[in-house]
Amino acid sequence: MEEPTWQGMDPDGAVARVRRAQSWSPLLATMGLALLGLLVWQTLAASRIPEPIMHPNRFDGVIYWAGPNLGPFYAKQDVSSAELLFVGDSRVYDDTDLDVVRQAGEDSVGLIWGPNADLSVLLPAIMDLPAERLVVALSPSTLGAKTNPVMRASLVSPPPVFEPLSLESALGIWVDGERERLIEEGYTPFIVDTHLSSFRKVLRETTRRSEGGTHQLDRLVRERLNYFRTANIRTLATRRWHREWFEVPNADKLVHACRITLEVISEEERAAAETIVVEKLRELVARGVDVRCVRFPVSPSVLSVEREFVPDARLEAIATAAGVPFYQFQEAGLPAGVDPMKRPEGFETRDGSHLTWAASRRFTRMLVERIQGPGTDG
Repeated sequence: MEEPTWQGMDPDGAVARVRRAQSWSPLLATMGLALLGLLVWQTLAASRIPEPIMHPNRFDGVIYWAGPNLGPFYAKQDVSSAELLFVGDSRVYDDTDLDVVRQAGEDSVGLIWGPNADLSVLLPAIMDLPAERLVVALSPSTLGAKTNPVMRASLVSPPPVFEPLSLESALGIWVDGERERLIEEGYTPFIVDTHLSSFRKVLRETTRRSEGGTHQLDRLVRERLNYFRTANIRTLATRRWHREWFEVPNADKLVHACRITLEVISEEERAAAETIVVEKLRELVARGVDVRCVRFPVSPSVLSVEREFVPDARLEAIATAAGVPFYQFQEAGLPAGVDPMKRPEGFETRDGSHLTWAASRRFTRMLVERIQGPGTDG
């Protein structure tokens, strides 16, 4: 309802016209046009633009310190209070979409992972966490795998915690001192600089995500908007187009890397890792934790290499000895050159070892249905 205007102060009606122009009508019309444009875009253009093969909000996580010279491991979400916890290597990180998990009604969820994570190291480090349910990625590469030695050298003690207001200066001082220490220990300057370049980003993000208040709210809103924008409108930040939209899935890409990872593990190391994994899984079960082991989908070429070193029956024996269900999806990965539209029951990998974003969302929905059900093998 418009406020009446005293004619003595607005003899020509100019004030009234300005107020009418400032009504809600133009805003509503603009919003309507925006929604119409979005609908037209989704109908005519978005469906024809390929979805990026990697998650739009890729974030390794904050450093999860497992002990001196162990890891590296990363934590996503608040793992110290999560009721449902996913644990494993880069497959559990890439193939589990936590947004999909939350949409399935799991409000308290977290994830701990590490590149080539050795479960015989990681499981002992999470025994004190209060999770009531645990999903463990079990595969040949999670039994005795080697990790980056220079990274472990930087984890001789818990990573430093910086004050947000002096983050960059304090981080620079720490990096300079760490560089000198690592070079004195015998690592080459090139390897040290490469390591510290990535480790610096992790420490910076760890500090920023430890901030409360509006910082966390702003980050959460940005991630939600980015997720929606990428999934529904097919737009990404310009700096990511070349890395996300134009990367083509290659199901044979990591075949050689997989072989190198597995062949450097001796039989003694693998057997020792298996013993520790069975022991820790039994302890968790005895404590009342609902544990499920999962083998994630890989391409046939990668699976063939894994079976050369560790037969499927050997992993099944670990789950049986621990008394936990074992969900095996290793054969669900599509081979190179197969159109995923023609094999809807399969899952496309972007490199043979990790699912594309679309496949990970679909796989996560299926996996959550299994872990929310009774604990039986399948």
